[in-house]
Amino acid sequence: MRVAVVGLGGVGGYFGGYLARYGQEHREHEVCFLARGKHLQAIQEKGLLVKGQDQEFVAVPALATDKAEAIGPVDVVLFCTKGYDLEATAEQIRPIVQATTVVIPLLNGVDNAERLQAVLPEAQVVNGCCYIFSWIAGPGEIVQSGPHSRMVFGLNGEGADTGLKEKLQAFEALCKAASIRAKFTTAIEEAVWMKYLMICAMGGATAYYGEPVGEVRKGPEKRALLTGLLQEIAQLAQAKGIALAPDAADKTLALIDTLDPASTTSLQRDVAQGHRTEIGSFSGYVVRAAEALGLDVPAHRQVLERLGE
Repeated sequence: MRVAVVGLGGVGGYFGGYLARYGQEHREHEVCFLARGKHLQAIQEKGLLVKGQDQEFVAVPALATDKAEAIGPVDVVLFCTKGYDLEATAEQIRPIVQATTVVIPLLNGVDNAERLQAVLPEAQVVNGCCYIFSWIAGPGEIVQSGPHSRMVFGLNGEGADTGLKEKLQAFEALCKAASIRAKFTTAIEEAVWMKYLMICAMGGATAYYGEPVGEVRKGPEKRALLTGLLQEIAQLAQAKGIALAPDAADKTLALIDTLDPASTTSLQRDVAQGHRTEIGSFSGYVVRAAEALGLDVPAHRQVLERLGE
């Protein structure tokens, strides 16, 4: 199987590193990296150093480049850029995509597959998400912490295309062989929205107040905003026909209450550091989608008005 990992940040670097290491030992699988800048240069010179919770290793891909045409057509694209770079990057990877190519996004947000399919209509785009805490520690170096690093991808319904289902199951098997916790599911929209429920609400609240999780979940005003963000996402999911449990928002709030009080979110850190943010994929998306369906989402409008898009 030929796999291209597009975007070698914390997500792509971690999962891509495991896949590339496996490819070094099993030559029937070829894993290529599409990256850029000093990070790419370091990988080309000495490989990708992955420092995981349980092990540390250097992975050498079959090819690391910033030119998609050098990679050529692949079987699977693991798409791991930031949401605000999705369309531009999708245009750049046209040389590696053909009618039989499966594209799996592992980005924050719930509309990534739809956006990718619009740019790459010839590809077989499915949806996916991941659970991981990892980052670029320096050029050519990825660090991961915490015990729960996994990816989920798949289709909706058992009656989905058999050929595509078999391809995804084959990729799942490859990931597992490479020591990645991966799961193929036929209920991917529910999985993606459940993750979104937490990260969108928690990211919005922490970025709005500029405080860690422990602070935004206590005190009536802050907790009310957090609760409102959760409830509005759940209402939007229901309006869009996503089969979330009726108590999904309550259970997610209970889970947030168990997190380390010092925990921060990537959106909060990006806002604090003046970096470009993914607010457009978070409250920005909720507001736009809600307006299209005639829903009122005052908590998300409040966040968006302060943080901008």
